[in-house]
Amino acid sequence: MREGNTRLGSHMRTRRVDGHTVIELHGEIDIAACARIMWDMDASTAPGVDEVVIDLNSVDFLDCYGLRLLCRAERRLAERSGRLLVVCGRPQILKILRAGGLIQRFSPVPTLAEALRPDAAGSAAERTGTADGARTILTTGRTTEGDRRDDEAARAHRAAARASTGETPQRHGPSHPRTVPDPG
Repeated sequence: MREGNTRLGSHMRTRRVDGHTVIELHGEIDIAACARIMWDMDASTAPGVDEVVIDLNSVDFLDCYGLRLLCRAERRLAERSGRLLVVCGRPQILKILRAGGLIQRFSPVPTLAEALRPDAAGSAAERTGTADGARTILTTGRTTEGDRRDDEAARAHRAAARASTGETPQRHGPSHPRTVPDPG
């Protein structure tokens, strides 16, 4: 593996390996971390970057904002026929991807070496059940189908988190319709 152009951040390290942009996320990828790394992630998935590998093997915690960050990176690449591969061998992070309904979408591989293999696209296609591993993004005005899937994934993750803790959803406003006396 040939490496180059390493950039370090508090939760993200970006480098080039064998023609791929490798983004290593580490630590807790929550709302605060996502706010700090979103712009770097966007730069790493900007036009001109077609092959991106996101390595989650050093991630200790991932919340719905982290899931949305992954979906955003994938959508940005797919819109111009790029490709995102996810590396994750950590059971607790795989559990979060599964609870969020994203395990099939990303089809993570356990090691960076496996993601960088020349046949990794074929392996991803076999795991996702598509002929070429590609995903179709439908654009409808300013909101894309990818945005809708990102929102659904975040909602599913929050529901799974509530279910695992026994928390019941909070209602906003009164639980019964408000009655207004008839002025007449």
